[in-house]
Amino acid sequence: MRSDYLNWISLACELSIGAVQSLSVDGAIVELPQNTKALRDTLKFFGGDVYRFLQSYYRAASNLPAQLKCDVVRLFDATQIWSGCFDEDDPRYRKYVLDATDHLIDSETLFEVRIREEGSHGELPILYPSVLALRRIGERRGRVALTVKSDTLPILYLKNAMILLRSCGIGSVFAKKGDGWVQYSI
Repeated sequence: MRSDYLNWISLACELSIGAVQSLSVDGAIVELPQNTKALRDTLKFFGGDVYRFLQSYYRAASNLPAQLKCDVVRLFDATQIWSGCFDEDDPRYRKYVLDATDHLIDSETLFEVRIREEGSHGELPILYPSVLALRRIGERRGRVALTVKSDTLPILYLKNAMILLRSCGIGSVFAKKGDGWVQYSI
């Protein structure tokens, strides 16, 4: 579901998943960039300021539960695709991530933790959200569901992802089963 410019109607659904795929900027719809080159093009809508862009992105992400009544936030904090374009230690970035994470936890939204297979040779796979957000989720006892973007992901990646989740203070993952959620210890 797109969160930014469509008029929503209530639908009877088993599960609602929200994700930020575009942003509304001064009346224009700006698609979320899929790589660092596209981010550079997108920044023209934000006066060239990557932190203004990130602020807009995290504001949109934190509004997903109120706007969409979603159960799960998908691809939250997918900023790794723009790595190298901003300083992950910058206090503005950290504030945007942590404030949005706190807001989503307070709204009892489940976070999708997604493994992408770009990691290789047994290293930690690429995960969304970032370790910064995962640590906050662990500290605040937020809920996560682990998903995999691959049909052929080596079991080592899954094992390493579980180790990372545990190191961030996350002791369980949730899975949809029937009309509810089942919690599994990791």
